[in-house]
Amino acid sequence: MITLEHVEKHFGALHALKDISGQIVQGEVAVLCGPSGSGKSTLIRTINRLEEIDGGRIIVAGQDIHEKSLDLNAFRERVGFVFQQFNLFPHLSVLDNITLAPRKLRKVPKAEAEEKALLLLDRVGLREKASAFPTSLSGGQSQRVAIARSLAMSPEVMLFDEPTSALDPEMVSEVLAVMTELAQEGMTMVCVTHEMGFARSVADTVWFLEAGRVEAQLSSEEFFESGNNPRIRAFMAHVGRSQ
Repeated sequence: MITLEHVEKHFGALHALKDISGQIVQGEVAVLCGPSGSGKSTLIRTINRLEEIDGGRIIVAGQDIHEKSLDLNAFRERVGFVFQQFNLFPHLSVLDNITLAPRKLRKVPKAEAEEKALLLLDRVGLREKASAFPTSLSGGQSQRVAIARSLAMSPEVMLFDEPTSALDPEMVSEVLAVMTELAQEGMTMVCVTHEMGFARSVADTVWFLEAGRVEAQLSSEEFFESGNNPRIRAFMAHVGRSQ
């Protein structure tokens, strides 16, 4: 589903991504982890071109996403992205937030879009919030609405950039539960997260990044048994202290 070939990214003098290559197959859950500043969020943002790359290639569903012929807006309709800070439109109700893209971009009739939106709200446990506005929602509820909004476009891939980092601890589990259900249903997912319990139970592969490089690409089982890797061991100890 996703192939990265020798991806490079600079921000001025900062070499943010260094010769990154790897594959994520259809239906796989890949977790990107590593210390702050290692390039995780930059990497995931390159997969739908929120960040442009300076070298290499990224192929999604067989398409080089930097080809001149690419319709960028149509491509992004196929790739859901869930941000740290929800990015809901505050002036729209929950229902309107979810139906906006299908109605405007795909010209889905209002009734059809709303029917699907309500089913998605059922799925994330928030049907009763359909007429509410984002300012009345908790952080966990807002993030679940953001996931439902992405799913409304029936994406082939879901990207999550630290979706629980802005949440109070008691709200984290409700978002992870929705993500776990998606994974169990076979959604291809790339997740930047420090939630190692989630990674252990759901991830197929774990990419460990440091200083802009992928230092390890391991199966979940291999990653959590990699006690002989001092950098991974130190990272896991740090994450354990902070949770």
